[in-house]
Amino acid sequence: CLFPPKRYCIVFLTMLAFLLSYGVRAGIGIAVVAMVSSCETTINGTITVKDPEFRWSTKIQGVILGSFWGGYMLTQVPGGMLAQRFGGRVVLGSCMLFSSIFVFLSPVAARTHVALLVAASAAVGSCKGVMVPALYDFWNRFAPYGEKSTYVTFSLSGVYIGLAIFPPVLAQFESSFDWPSIFYCSGAVTALWAFVWFIVVQHSPVDDSPISNDEYELPSSYEQDRKATDMDVPTPWRKILTSLPVWSVVIGWGTSGWMLFTFLTELPSYLKFGLGYGIKLTGVLYGVSFLAVAIMLPIMTRLADFMNTKEVMSMTNIRKLFTCGGCFLQCICLITVAYTPYKVVPIVIGLGSIATMYVGAGVNPFDIAPRYSGIIMGMANTLKTFNGIMGPLVVGLIVKSESIHEWSIVFLLIAAIVFCGAVFYAINASGELQPWA
Repeated sequence: CLFPPKRYCIVFLTMLAFLLSYGVRAGIGIAVVAMVSSCETTINGTITVKDPEFRWSTKIQGVILGSFWGGYMLTQVPGGMLAQRFGGRVVLGSCMLFSSIFVFLSPVAARTHVALLVAASAAVGSCKGVMVPALYDFWNRFAPYGEKSTYVTFSLSGVYIGLAIFPPVLAQFESSFDWPSIFYCSGAVTALWAFVWFIVVQHSPVDDSPISNDEYELPSSYEQDRKATDMDVPTPWRKILTSLPVWSVVIGWGTSGWMLFTFLTELPSYLKFGLGYGIKLTGVLYGVSFLAVAIMLPIMTRLADFMNTKEVMSMTNIRKLFTCGGCFLQCICLITVAYTPYKVVPIVIGLGSIATMYVGAGVNPFDIAPRYSGIIMGMANTLKTFNGIMGPLVVGLIVKSESIHEWSIVFLLIAAIVFCGAVFYAINASGELQPWA
């Protein structure tokens, strides 16, 4: 295995990348709210109210925020193709560097014309959209077979750590330094990450002389796996697009986006208006809910690795157990929220169970087609993001008066979609390498 200091350094860097990525996304939302809000200032003991700098309608605000996810969705599959062509290291580092530039330009764009801010937000989303496919390609090249899923899940835990800690931090930053500071701070830290990444990380362990010569002995099958990955062979698109195991990943992973993204965007509204909680309590519960996923991810990863090492069951059944088990637990929690007075605890448990998806469908591409894992996850993330965009729209159509009954309909609809995705995955998923891969 890799020598711990270097290995953990790279895992930490990838986790930090996703923490910063979702921190930037949260920062855009917080900045937009600040840009259209009035604020109080105290001068010589006199309190004055400062008019908002921009008077955008809620529709325009929605376009600004939605443009991020539009760009994010469109670059998923191209991101997998780019990673396969140039390597995950180059694509991951480049997307972080370019996104930092667009983030830096956002205040200037906003003060020039709202269309430029929409374009900048879409550009940031496009850069972030290649991150997941690039991550899968990177660990497919860099990690021995038995450790790929572990590295990926630990890396992606940064998403939920970022969701838990960034909103309150950036909100405090904005209150102290004004809204442009959110963009400048996020952009500077992201750019710094990119420079550190290119200095510390190489294309693969074979190219990283400190690792390959001094830190560990390469697994006997590793070099063959790397050469197979680097082979310049045509992508078997027909095989990929007609493979039921591939579509089980796409649908199983994609349908989970309904709960994740709906709660990501609508949970504060439900807690505040549906349940009547205050702003501070809503913020705490929002952070705790997503922190639960970050805590559960390494636990589920270790459990799946233990079951695989001890050969408790086949890899196919391990993937199905964690994917379907997590989906069914989400359904139970959503139904509990809809029909009982118990609301917060089932929400936290349901979101925490999303962690099981990462050690199920989330790492399944490494089993069935490691060489094309980035492309497959690009397809899956495209559907997941599309469902994430549709979720808030559906909530807007159903929830008119913020009543508990209306929210219950939303929860039952999400449960039905997640259940159907789990059934499809249970029937068609595989944990075995496909003949065409």
